[in-house]
This record gives sequence, structure tokens and C-alpha cells, in this order.
Amino acid sequence: MGDLCASGGYYIATVGKKLFANPVTITGSIGVVVLYPEFTETINKLKVNMEGFSKGKGFDIFDVFSKLSEESKEKIIYSMNEVYSEFKEHVIQARNISEEDLEKIAGGRVWLGSQAKENGLVDELGSLNDCIDSLAKDLELKDFKLTYIRGRKSMMEVISAMKPQFVKSDIIEKFEMIKSYSNKILYYDESLENL
Repeated sequence: MGDLCASGGYYIATVGKKLFANPVTITGSIGVVVLYPEFTETINKLKVNMEGFSKGKGFDIFDVFSKLSEESKEKIIYSMNEVYSEFKEHVIQARNISEEDLEKIAGGRVWLGSQAKENGLVDELGSLNDCIDSLAKDLELKDFKLTYIRGRKSMMEVISAMKPQFVKSDIIEKFEMIKSYSNKILYYDESLENL
């Protein structure tokens, strides 16, 4: 595990036979959280009228412009509890830990790698190279070659690599400016000033 292996990342990592973490790897976060944006006050301030139509109950979950009904809140909490139970059961099986012991370290808590080892969430403390060495030993590999696959570079990374060619020009700064303005409102409307 690298710098961070929490929540869904930890869920996925636990399928490994042996988990390595750096001493300061942020580990765990065995829990479930739901954030639900709700913009009713904003809509009221903007004096926007919203109308929605649905066939059946519970569709207010998808409507951020109205408050959630109690029924929908209960459904969300029920779903969260189901996901949390599944998450805990997965970790119990994968890490061979009792439910009682897991409850003490779950609940969304995060741990440093060294603490995660003490709590049974990881097997070893070490670097990627330590992990590779351990795997090679377990598989009795003497002569092997690793191929590192790198992700695609962003446009900014490509341009930055060519920066010496652009030292006398301001293309880097222009690109940064364009990037910083993307997906932003680029005008000012005085009528919104007093909201």
C-alpha cells in the first residue's frame, strides 16, 4: 500500500494474501459515509421555482433542490448499514479478525501503517521493494523482471517536459491561465451582488 489505503481502497487491498504498508500509510477507514447536497435555501434566495414529477415514492433522493423526506432518509441509512455490514464482513473474512476486535478499529477510523499492523489490518511494514522481495521469496523466484506501466501524461506534464523550448515564450503561463479558467463563470453580474 502506498501513502493512502483507506475505505474502498482498503476493501480492495484486503483480497491480497499479504498486506504491506509504509509506517505512515493512512490505512483503514472501514466505514460508510453519505454526503447529500441540498440547495433549497440557495434556490429560495435566487427566487427560482422548481417543479418535479415522479411516479412512485423515494425519488426525492435524486432531487438536490428539495429536502429529503423522512422515508428517503431512512432508506439511505438502511443502505449505509447494509454496506457497512458487508464491508465489515469482508474485512473479518479477509483479515481473519473477530467482529468484536474489528468493531474497536472500524467505524471510519484511520490508522498509520504502524498502528494498522498492531491492529491486524496489515501484515508487514515496508516499502514497495520489500513487498516485491517478499513476493519473489514466497513464489521462489530467483530471476525475474518487473515492468512498470505508467499512466498517460497530462497535457501539462508534456508541456512542462518541453519547458526549455518555451523559456522565451509565455505558453506555459497561458496554458495555466486557460486551465485555471476552465469550468468557471467568467462574467460578473451586478444583479447577483445582494444575494
